[in-house]
Amino acid sequence: MPRKLVKQPKKVIVTNDFVDIFVEIINTLSSVGYHRARVTHVTPYDKIVGGISWMLSVFHPFVCGEEWVFREWDPKPNNVKQLEVNQIVRAMKMMENAIPVTHDDFIMANMAAQRDIVLWLANKVKESDKKEQRYKHFLECFNKMFTDEEAATNELMYNFRLQERPTRNNQIDLFDISIIRDNLVTGWMVLAEFINYESTGKRIFRKFDLREDLAAQQVCEWREINRAKLKEIAERTVLNLQCGDDKVFANKMASWIENLKLADLMTQTESRVLLECRKYYADQKEYSTLKEKSRSIQQTLYQRVDVAKVQLFINDAITRINTLHQAISVDLNVMAGETYSEASENKSKDLQKKLHVLTELVSTIQEAFRAFCNAREQRDKDEPNSKKNGDEIDEKLAEDCLMVNRELDGTLILVKCLRPENKKPTSTIVNVFYSFVTDVRSQWTNWHWKAKMLSEQRREMQLKLQKLQLAESRIQRETRYGKLEEEEIKQLDALLSSAKKDFDLWEKESPEFQRLHPSDGSNKDVKPEITLISSSGRKIATRANKFTRP
Repeated sequence: MPRKLVKQPKKVIVTNDFVDIFVEIINTLSSVGYHRARVTHVTPYDKIVGGISWMLSVFHPFVCGEEWVFREWDPKPNNVKQLEVNQIVRAMKMMENAIPVTHDDFIMANMAAQRDIVLWLANKVKESDKKEQRYKHFLECFNKMFTDEEAATNELMYNFRLQERPTRNNQIDLFDISIIRDNLVTGWMVLAEFINYESTGKRIFRKFDLREDLAAQQVCEWREINRAKLKEIAERTVLNLQCGDDKVFANKMASWIENLKLADLMTQTESRVLLECRKYYADQKEYSTLKEKSRSIQQTLYQRVDVAKVQLFINDAITRINTLHQAISVDLNVMAGETYSEASENKSKDLQKKLHVLTELVSTIQEAFRAFCNAREQRDKDEPNSKKNGDEIDEKLAEDCLMVNRELDGTLILVKCLRPENKKPTSTIVNVFYSFVTDVRSQWTNWHWKAKMLSEQRREMQLKLQKLQLAESRIQRETRYGKLEEEEIKQLDALLSSAKKDFDLWEKESPEFQRLHPSDGSNKDVKPEITLISSSGRKIATRANKFTRP
């Protein structure tokens, strides 16, 4: 039986095109934060495959339920490469609208195909950043209800400082630019940190603990040791420069780094961010307190009386009063034609008194209803004004973060214009300067977007607070006027309730009323019913006037 042939990697022929494509790939990987691409002793295969695995892990923390297997290894056996490439191919198939990827692109070193994959994935990573995937932990802070200001500011500041993307490839030791936070390091020390990482793949300057006091961490003993090591590397680098022009140019790059004063800028920016976080918490706390207060007020809210129904009730009452008034007037006219007697005289006076009471009552009811309507009109006009809440938002914070990038771009232009040509020692320094600019730009771009999100969250919280305050003012208005209207309705109801007893008796005593509306129901006409509703007009008007006085 013939043996199965295993495809062996072909020997890579290095051409100018190959070098150009490889440099483009390395620069692209570095631009999205894959610092291992800069390390000189890492093989080209591990730089590219490691970078692609790292970018894919942003979108797929696991591949078909398995962790990413990539590890830097030289020399790397072909079966290990097959496992790593298999994961890349499977992960790419899970990406939406992915470009074609084959095993041969990596095993057979198809550099052009690898460049296309790297560029496509790098664009996806950048698009993901724009869609705020990189900032989700920071944004999640604004969905939490904090118990105190310290807890709120600590959580917000930690996630503001945090730069790492959410990848699962933990075996890849990426570079960290904590060194630029140290205001005691020189420009040459910064360059030395980048030079050392590119040559060894390891950091000298230890990371800051982002949850602790950063200023206190700068005076630690091991920080002094770190600075001393970097100073030695910087001095060796200067000695390797062959001519005075190279040294002058390298010193200029180091001084440009120092002139940026990044440590001071970061401290100032974080102070501004901290202040914004405190203001956000203050607004959030006020919103939470007011929301709880609004709930308790709503439980005692008075319902609005339907003015149209009150109008119908008033019309019914006045109709009945007028009907009774007409009937008693007829009774009085009939008595005027009768023979005079003391009894008839007394009865005549009694009827006249009833007519006077009925006339006055109509006027009283109408006056009371007008006062009620005026109070309702005042209630509707008394619309609370929205007011501006909270402290001013630092609108320039996000823009100032971009200003740092503009200064970095300016120094990069100077380097490109002034760099000596084709001198390896200087080229090494220029390359690490490019890396420095790339990493610092990424830092401040990250801060720009987070500062922008912080401002948006503050603005949104202030708007919510403003709406809630307006709603709470309306609730207080409804409660104030509702209580007044309820009292007026009750008092008018009591007035008509008391009058109804007399009306019932007067209707029975009136011959004319009984003729028109017999008690036995022989007349099919509906007898007007008096409905009991409100209070005396004077009391309503008095209360309304008192309330509307400035």
